[in-house]
Amino acid sequence: MSIRILAVDDHEILRAGIRVVIDGYDDLELIGEVSDGLAAVEQAAKLKPDIVIMDIGIPGLNGIEATRQITEKNDDIRVLVLSGYADKEFVLDMFKAGARGYVIKDCMSQELIKAIYDVHAGRAYLCSKAAGILIESITSGEQEQDSRSSIEQLTDKECQLLKLVAQGFSSKEIAYKLGISIKTVDGRKRDVMKKLVLHGIADLTRFAIKQGLVASDFEK
Repeated sequence: MSIRILAVDDHEILRAGIRVVIDGYDDLELIGEVSDGLAAVEQAAKLKPDIVIMDIGIPGLNGIEATRQITEKNDDIRVLVLSGYADKEFVLDMFKAGARGYVIKDCMSQELIKAIYDVHAGRAYLCSKAAGILIESITSGEQEQDSRSSIEQLTDKECQLLKLVAQGFSSKEIAYKLGISIKTVDGRKRDVMKKLVLHGIADLTRFAIKQGLVASDFEK
């Protein structure tokens, strides 16, 4: 009996790559492809796949929330993360949401296949890069920040700015959209980073995705 797989990624070229890899194995079957989190939850309930290959930065619902809803509603469906995010916060959050495996997108296709078989067999799977990230965070004694309480420190205007930053808009574009000066935009960015103890646009973007601030309108 084939292992039935649902692929979730908002990039067509990546879904095509997953399709090519899976098509090379007689006992694997790609039964569906979707590009956003809401569709992932709906199709998981409808198609009942054995494995859902899940990205994180997807529109509709981010991959963390989509994984949580899928695993809560479907005991027999196992989620395998295939993401470009290599941060320990994302790895930990996805496993807390119910994922059973985590593979970084720059890993070899053979590793994705191994992860599919392991997760389907009921074993947890971490690619070597993701495992290294977790080991380093443990050995360095880093403490996980409570991001849910951190977001409560932001004003409505700061949350609005954070969403635009995460969507990839420049300071000039944000200034135009909000009707404020570029200097004010940059000042608010600094204030947000200080409140959240974050460093740079990449950290702000990851935080926004984790909090679902850009889930409904995050487009790539």
